Amino acid sequence: MVFLIFLKKDIRNLWIKFKRKYLNLKSFKFVSIAFGIIVVLFILGDYLFSYFIISNAQDDIKKSNFYSANTMYKLALKYSIFNRSIASNGLAYSTGQINSINDFNNGVSEYNKNNYVLAQTQFSSVQSTSSLYTSSQNYLLKITVLLGDISKSVTAYNSGLSCYNSKNYSCALSDLANVIPADSNYKSAQTMLNTIKAMVTPTPTASQNNNSSYTVSSSSGSVYPNIVSVSMTNSLTASGAPANSMSTFPSNTSGIYAALHVTNVTSSTAISYVRYYNNYYIDARAAVPPSSISNGYFDFSWVKPTGSNYPSGNYELKLFINGYYYTSIYYTII
Repeated sequence: MVFLIFLKKDIRNLWIKFKRKYLNLKSFKFVSIAFGIIVVLFILGDYLFSYFIISNAQDDIKKSNFYSANTMYKLALKYSIFNRSIASNGLAYSTGQINSINDFNNGVSEYNKNNYVLAQTQFSSVQSTSSLYTSSQNYLLKITVLLGDISKSVTAYNSGLSCYNSKNYSCALSDLANVIPADSNYKSAQTMLNTIKAMVTPTPTASQNNNSSYTVSSSSGSVYPNIVSVSMTNSLTASGAPANSMSTFPSNTSGIYAALHVTNVTSSTAISYVRYYNNYYIDARAAVPPSSISNGYFDFSWVKPTGSNYPSGNYELKLFINGYYYTSIYYTII
């Protein structure tokens, strides 16, 4: 206890000596001035640091070096008490520009991959203050047009697929040809088109390639079936004759007929055709009359597809009797 009393007294004496030596009025003034100078130098240094950093950031903004500017503004906000409003606004601006660059680049990437909906979202995020804004708007206009075209293309693809599956190849050729590359169904459409175009056309025999080998009558009096004439028409008379002769049909025609004026045809005479659409084989058919026709008409007909029109294009109809090529007739649907 006595030791503690003496220790306390010694500490008090040391404090008194320290105050007399170091905390007199002159010393206090000196310390105060020194401290003030240090504070002023610190403030001045902080201001100069802020000015230097922000000036460099603003130069980077002018040069479109937004990543560098963004880093500078972050340093100014972290280490300086000056120009914080300028630094804060600059940080927001440079961040927006960086985001716009990223959105634009992502938009271009998705556009090139034909991901137009995703690209549209990215381009729409580019800020109006960005130098890339005009380019992004141009892309958005292209996408708007493409999405409209793609919608039509998808409709054409679905129709073409339905025609293909039902083996209506003229319809399939017409519709699938309207599927555009931007449509995700494009490759599938091209595959079907190539399949149709590669189909084996029924090939006539050597004698079928030249109707000079086909004899209607002979000196011995033998009589052969014959196609006197062929007319394309949209309606038939009661006798089966063409009501009119046409070479061009509107696509919404209710029916198209090939009216054949035949002679010496029996119920065992095979009359057939091979049909082409825009130079590609689409179908073939053979039929026999229900009864003999010494001088009359026989026809092939094509009814308009339900819910749609005939495919527009150029058609060729090759006609055969008992496997022998006789003639060709051409017509157009518009």
